[in-house]
Amino acid sequence: MRTHRLRFSVTAVILIGLCGCKRELPFPDLHPLEGKILRDGKPVKGGGIIFIRESSDPTGLIVNASVNDDGTFTGSSSLSTGNGAVIKPGVPIGRFKAVFHPLSDGSVTGLESTIDEVFEFKPGMNAIAIEIKTLQPKGAGEPRDDANPPREPVNP
Repeated sequence: MRTHRLRFSVTAVILIGLCGCKRELPFPDLHPLEGKILRDGKPVKGGGIIFIRESSDPTGLIVNASVNDDGTFTGSSSLSTGNGAVIKPGVPIGRFKAVFHPLSDGSVTGLESTIDEVFEFKPGMNAIAIEIKTLQPKGAGEPRDDANPPREPVNP
């Protein structure tokens, strides 16, 4: 009799745990990504790169990199959870397109540059160089059409 109660209790706890918790998709295996972004052979100072998977990604993983003042960057991946975003270094394997966003105060849109190359990230260290053809001149872009005020530049 006692054994049946114990089994029932253990089973009930497991079922409550499985039903009561929202299951989060785990991170895929991530691999290091280092790179440098250049324009006319010179490092691009600051900004960010977002990498967009060529095929659909049901996990909602966001792959990006912040560009340093010397044009170097390292990739990271983030995943939204019920408790906020979790950010981990590295990138998943797969084929990605990329978009570069220069530093901006947020008052205009349309400053991004789409990179023509497709990047294939593989297991192990990934090292890439990105050459952008154009960088929008000062004063380019369109004024924001929302009610959000512009932000202060990250690196003025």
